[in-house]
Amino acid sequence: MIEMLTAATSEADSAEYAVKDILKQLAKAPPLRKNSVGIISACASFFENGILRQVMDALHIDAVATLTASSSVFGGNDDESLCLSVLTSDEARFRIETTSPLDNPGRSYHEVFEQSIANARTAGEPALALAYFPLQEFVDDNEFSVPLCEVFGAADLPVFGTLSMYLPPNADSKRVTPQVLTHFSCSGYSAPVEHAALIFIYGDVNPQFNVTFLPQSRAHPQKAVITKSNGCVLEEINSIPATEYLSSVGFQDTNRVVGVNSAPIMLDFGDGSAPVSRMVKAVNTDTGALLLSSVAPENARITFGIFDSQSVTATARGALSLLRENGGAALIYSCLSRQLILSWDARAEIDAAGEILTQPYLFAYSGGEICPMPDKNGRLVNRYHNMSLVTLSLS
Repeated sequence: MIEMLTAATSEADSAEYAVKDILKQLAKAPPLRKNSVGIISACASFFENGILRQVMDALHIDAVATLTASSSVFGGNDDESLCLSVLTSDEARFRIETTSPLDNPGRSYHEVFEQSIANARTAGEPALALAYFPLQEFVDDNEFSVPLCEVFGAADLPVFGTLSMYLPPNADSKRVTPQVLTHFSCSGYSAPVEHAALIFIYGDVNPQFNVTFLPQSRAHPQKAVITKSNGCVLEEINSIPATEYLSSVGFQDTNRVVGVNSAPIMLDFGDGSAPVSRMVKAVNTDTGALLLSSVAPENARITFGIFDSQSVTATARGALSLLRENGGAALIYSCLSRQLILSWDARAEIDAAGEILTQPYLFAYSGGEICPMPDKNGRLVNRYHNMSLVTLSLS
């Protein structure tokens, strides 16, 4: 059995008060079990002013922190906060592995992740991995998300997690603030700035996953087939240039499908798993090709959708209601694009989590979501998502 303890602080001006605030809340919770690991989502100020490090030092457990725009935990929903969840268990075990720097790994990403799994297996056979990645300016997320899903899929190991927000270098000091910070209680902080952290979980953990992005009613009725692509570059749909197809279904202005505040692409891999949501990162106006956030294989079926605030709120409430029914400690990551679409009602998803959920949870906004989905035979297939809300419950 895995339990979750939670705490949060908005004390961004004083490390002393922030540490006291977190420890005071943890002192009121049940004591830690035999094995524990910390998962933190924090706003940029906590990364930049050093308070995050002092909080992690005070925990005396291994922990991973990622940068987020907004986050919340059970019982605490302040903006601009540092939110902590501690997974703790007498039966399950936890081990953190950090990768080599992702901007210069010195080998292929497949080899990076294969080595991480090999290291983890020296402590037994893991049942689940939690992945925490930086969102980098000069490294496309598809460069490591595709190998991650392939390598962990080949190892028959489900992986769930998030990409951090992007924080540019400090303009004054030229200092680069890490977006993923890993602390080991016995040896301090991991050295690489732009590493990924992988939390391997061992034991009978019974994970339950869910992905939600867009109501079917908001999908364009016309479905098509990808007839030519190269990795993440979608060249032709229904044997015509991708932008020409877009015009044929009413998207004459390609700006409407580019970026985080756009119309999502729903991609059906044809393996019986539910469609995934992809974001268009750029349009090549010379060739009519679209650069997607991750792989778009030929023969996959494709359709476009329309996002609005009502769709975001409705799908979030549905996913959170299902999560409450499943019970267990919960991790929830929602794409930043969903919060941007909410606009003036930016707290709608966070407030819904506080209203609906009765179990301990950590909710955080994400730069990209990683969550398995079952295929037609019920086998979990690791997938990378955009514009989605993904959930994991552990019992």
